[in-house]
Amino acid sequence: MSYYMMLSPSVRFLSFRAISAVLACCVLLMAPACLTAADGDQENKISFMIISADRLLDDVEYMVDDLADRKKIWNEKIAESIELFLEGVDRKKPVRIDMFFDQETGEYYRPFFPITSVAAFRNNVDSFGIAQKPIARDVYSLSNAFEGFMKISKDYALFAPEGLRNIIDPKPPEVLPTVSPLIDRDFDAGVIIRHDATGMEVRRGSLAEIRKNVISGIKKKSTESVEEFEYRKLLALNRLKQFEDLYAEVATLDAGWVTDQEKKNGVGTLLVSGIEGTTVDKTIRSIADQKTRFHVMSPSEKSMGFGTMLYPLDERVQERLTKTLSAYEQVAGIKIDRKEDLKPAQKTAAKQAVGKTIKILNDGIALGVLDGFFDARRIRHEDANSPHEMVAGLRASAGRDIEEVLDLLPQIRETFKVRKDIEVVKDFHLHEVVLETNVPPMLNSLFG
Repeated sequence: MSYYMMLSPSVRFLSFRAISAVLACCVLLMAPACLTAADGDQENKISFMIISADRLLDDVEYMVDDLADRKKIWNEKIAESIELFLEGVDRKKPVRIDMFFDQETGEYYRPFFPITSVAAFRNNVDSFGIAQKPIARDVYSLSNAFEGFMKISKDYALFAPEGLRNIIDPKPPEVLPTVSPLIDRDFDAGVIIRHDATGMEVRRGSLAEIRKNVISGIKKKSTESVEEFEYRKLLALNRLKQFEDLYAEVATLDAGWVTDQEKKNGVGTLLVSGIEGTTVDKTIRSIADQKTRFHVMSPSEKSMGFGTMLYPLDERVQERLTKTLSAYEQVAGIKIDRKEDLKPAQKTAAKQAVGKTIKILNDGIALGVLDGFFDARRIRHEDANSPHEMVAGLRASAGRDIEEVLDLLPQIRETFKVRKDIEVVKDFHLHEVVLETNVPPMLNSLFG
């Protein structure tokens, strides 16, 4: 695997692992959450939409079409089984699923499934081991595999967990208006949020049980050190805090995906705004004032994946990132010491490389903005077994500092090949790193 680094006094290389971590923060904006069971658009909820079962299945089948092994599994084991799960479901109408957070019980869901036949759909529900008992007109109590209620309303089946019948009966919510902005854009699938300022602190507090459950669920492994255990908990806590801030302070969010099979591409859309005066609002508004150093970058020919990022880092995010990097340096040292295939000198070089990289990252965090890009492709585009290459860059306070890290790579492993300054364009320096073996697991799983 080859990597090319474009460096200048203000730009440095960022590994795909780091890019993925940053993108994960953005994905948090799209994560599901909500609170309260009152009917109407002012519910603290996130609603998911699938435009139709058939469209979703078409997308999935298309995505596995060029993967022979997976296509065989799809045709022989999955496709026929799906037909059984869709008994009584209207395959042409939108599906909606609301997700809520509750301070007492954690999370719960309210699905809306379009149906063609009540009898057929009830038979489908029964096949999942869910017993049904009519308790009112078009209302059923559910037990065994799922404890709760089902309401039939306007060719949709609505579900609610035990103790929350009131969120679907006697006044069932209108199904489509909440997700109509996603339907109007003809997204294959999407998520929508509509929050107001009055519920902000309620939303923030509603995650208390989730936070408690997540942290308490992280158990120390017999094979890990105390530092590694605490680091895993810190990562989880940081993600929860980041999500808590976003969830509480986001006013509107419309996100969706469309797969264009003819053009062989997919397009994702994210429109988001924050509640006025909040940190999220200020961060989003400041994006317009940011200037990227990578405005001329565009996907290379036959690019497999291309992305740019320009996002301000507020003080809360900077503090979390700095603490995380500090904890990681300790963990990295422990993991390096465990490497039986590394000699003492190699371990020393590895620790030095980690320390120098973390210093570069910390200095970059202090800039208060994430500004970067990546472009990945197969070296031999038509060959699924081809090695891959990636070009990436990230703004830094002193981009040339990464060269000290590059000098250490061959000292860590002989199979790490480095060629510096293979191209210099004005202040930009392009370096090549080839990993012949011992490719980091995440990179290997993504690119091979």
